[in-house]
Amino acid sequence: MDDYKEVELIVTATYSVKESKGNALGLEGNQALFIVGGVIVSFLLMFYGMMNGWSFMSLIGVVITPPVISYIYVLLFLKGRPPGYQKALLHGLILGSDDDVKKENKSINPYYREKRKNLK
Repeated sequence: MDDYKEVELIVTATYSVKESKGNALGLEGNQALFIVGGVIVSFLLMFYGMMNGWSFMSLIGVVITPPVISYIYVLLFLKGRPPGYQKALLHGLILGSDDDVKKENKSINPYYREKRKNLK
């Protein structure tokens, strides 16, 4: 028993629950804020239209349009897409390629870099 040495046990913090960004209105993370922002804009436009005497049908169109546009935006560009998808898509549409976006994320293994130098 004298040969036995007590080793201090290292305690680390672990999370048994899957880390999540949270869900609201069926959307992950802050995506629901786009919809809420669209609703706020529609209410502001509705009050502006009511003060200026717009017709009922005009007010209906004003109230419906911003949340619908924001929801379509979230579905097309944010929901289920990887981070940086929007940037890569716009870069590809404007410049015709996404080479620069791909090059930003690539790093060369130092072993292969040295091997290339030795081959030359």
